[in-house]
Amino acid sequence: MSDSKHHRLSVHCQRSGYTLVEILMATALALLLLVSVIRIFMMMSDGFAESRTLLEMLGRIRNAQRLLESDLSHYTVTMRPPRPIEADDGYFACGETEKLGIDSQSDKKVKRGDIYLVNQNILDQSSCKDYVSLTVFNKEAPFRYIKNQTITSGNSETLETPYAEVLWFVKEYDLYRIVVPVVPDNGDTGDGANFSTRYHRINLGELGSPENRITHADRFNQFDLSNYMILPNVIHFEVQLWSPSDNEYITLEELKTKSKGKYFRDSEEGTESSATDQKSLYDTWSTSMLASSQNGGELTSTSSTGDGSVAIVTGIFTDNSESEVSESEKFPPSTAFLPGVRIVVRAFDPSSGQVREFRVAQDFRTR
Repeated sequence: MSDSKHHRLSVHCQRSGYTLVEILMATALALLLLVSVIRIFMMMSDGFAESRTLLEMLGRIRNAQRLLESDLSHYTVTMRPPRPIEADDGYFACGETEKLGIDSQSDKKVKRGDIYLVNQNILDQSSCKDYVSLTVFNKEAPFRYIKNQTITSGNSETLETPYAEVLWFVKEYDLYRIVVPVVPDNGDTGDGANFSTRYHRINLGELGSPENRITHADRFNQFDLSNYMILPNVIHFEVQLWSPSDNEYITLEELKTKSKGKYFRDSEEGTESSATDQKSLYDTWSTSMLASSQNGGELTSTSSTGDGSVAIVTGIFTDNSESEVSESEKFPPSTAFLPGVRIVVRAFDPSSGQVREFRVAQDFRTR
């Protein structure tokens, strides 16, 4: 009797444990399950990261589109060049960044960052050489600037102005928007500053002269561009102007060829050879640019005479040398009314591998 009971207990004890093979198999199954869970988690994390990157990219694109629409819709100038300085309505200009000394794109074969993922054929058909610059008036969303109250104390205050000068361009596949609040000069010298990257104390009519704008080399070189980049991976930024004869928007190069002097007055003979040397391919410019004499590097403003004796300064004019004014700068860049403008922007989205495009158009015939 005791032997039978002892036998049942020993069998029960033997069956209550796991063999080494069973433990190894269970461990292997647990590891496989754990690896599967980790893989699923990593896939979900990558998906979330890509979705977040895509949302950020789309958000930046929407923001750039919104800002560009706002700037173009709040233009100040009447597109009938030349603008009399007493009109005090600012300017609108567009052209090639090369004329501003801006390297719009590095070598397309040496791609930067995520640009290396873009198909080479797409890059070859893209262009980022255009820029647009204008004055805007936005009373609903005024521009803030910091003004020093006194030079000695260094105290400052934040003020607002509805006026600003805005420059859009692309450099090395990044889209930049430089904004400088414009404070009309009403005789109050304030801290004595005329121009800084914080604000510009000047009347809008004076901005009709390119040497007073932020596109001038002396001013443009003061900006830290890292503070003004709003959209990366931009492979195309093209300014198109409305052509009445074609009844559609065409590129600056096409318009230069077809305008036959209406948009670009290039020489006394009416040729178009010097149009590519102009700083702006279209510019509302100002009558203050007209001069019949040069005295020690100073230009004397006169009324438009239309003859070849006037001098138009579109480049840097900083000393007493007459050679600073080239032959291509002796004629107005534009003489006709501009009905409208459209800007085409294409940006590469590395998360999806797609190129996304948006267009912003503005009709100038309403003013």
